[in-house]
Amino acid sequence: MTPEQLRRLLVTFPWAQWSETLRAEYEPLYRDLLARGGQAGAVDAGGVFTADDPTIAAFSDRYVGDLIVELQDTTKDRVSRLIEDAITAAQAAESGPTPFELGTAIRDAVREEFAGYERWRADRIARTETARVYNHGALFAYHQNDITHVIVSDGNHPGSCEECDAVDGEIWTIEEAQANPLEHPQCVRSFQPATAEDLAAAEAEE
Repeated sequence: MTPEQLRRLLVTFPWAQWSETLRAEYEPLYRDLLARGGQAGAVDAGGVFTADDPTIAAFSDRYVGDLIVELQDTTKDRVSRLIEDAITAAQAAESGPTPFELGTAIRDAVREEFAGYERWRADRIARTETARVYNHGALFAYHQNDITHVIVSDGNHPGSCEECDAVDGEIWTIEEAQANPLEHPQCVRSFQPATAEDLAAAEAEE
């Protein structure tokens, strides 16, 4: 197999089918986690959570779609890098490998790179995505129960970053919180409803 044939394989791979399979696996998890966050948020707000809200459905479709595109692009970039690195190494060698040997080398490199891919995907969902989606649900519940502002709980713990420490205790609008549910992978940011007293105290400090 020639270098050009290898490059064409990357282009002709059924990425759309791959993305559809990934979405089918992830979307039910997303909706379940969002509902759990929404139910917990409703308890904090002293109200109820309506999971079949059209606004939530539209947000969920957009979020999951964007995430799948991100994962697909990342995977394509990683495979492309492996192929190009193998081709570059072969062309630089005094006695280059046969096309079969080159194809085998790339196959083995891809297998090694993605040996833990399923575990990586599960870890991403179980950690970063769980926290992010749980916050999505809680914030939707707050909004449904007429909560307009939240208190940010973040930072000041082992592994936290300056950005997390800086916003810990701040009062944000629901829109600000929804746009920034986490600061970084494995972030522990969460939100609580801000009371009228909290808002009055914040205004007095300004």
